[in-house]
Amino acid sequence: MKKAIAGIALALAAMTTPASADWIHQKLDDPFQGDQHMALGADDLGGFVAIFVCSKADDLSLVFISPEKVDADTLAVVNNIGPHLAVVIDDMPKREFNARVSSTPDGGSIRIRVEDAGIVQIAADAARANRRIALAGVVNGKVTESHSFNPDGSGAAIRATLKACGVNAPNDQ
Repeated sequence: MKKAIAGIALALAAMTTPASADWIHQKLDDPFQGDQHMALGADDLGGFVAIFVCSKADDLSLVFISPEKVDADTLAVVNNIGPHLAVVIDDMPKREFNARVSSTPDGGSIRIRVEDAGIVQIAADAARANRRIALAGVVNGKVTESHSFNPDGSGAAIRATLKACGVNAPNDQ
């Protein structure tokens, strides 16, 4: 499943044009573990990808993929320190979440994943974003990677993902 997510993310990044971001809803059929639904946003200015992913109402997570190669020893140290993912939607205050860091299956990028109940509110806010969906990896209080995604098309993709998983987003419009 992780390879499929990485493959879709890379294909989406290749489809975009400079200074743009594309958001799509994607369903991965899995009869063994349940279907996965994703709202993917990518832009090709460096291969950054944002993914809201879930298979049911209580497992929504947010993944930030950055085109940085990191070795296994560095990943272990970073995860031991306690990485965070910071999120800014439009001009809302920064919100920060505990995260886990890994490399993508091809080893070409770093993946920062948050599994937290607060991601439902982030997804709802991102679906209504007008200006930006900004994500940053944070280690020891310092931003290590950051990217601001254009929100055009994010609303439809995120709402479709949440609906498919049965997630009731707060303040849903």
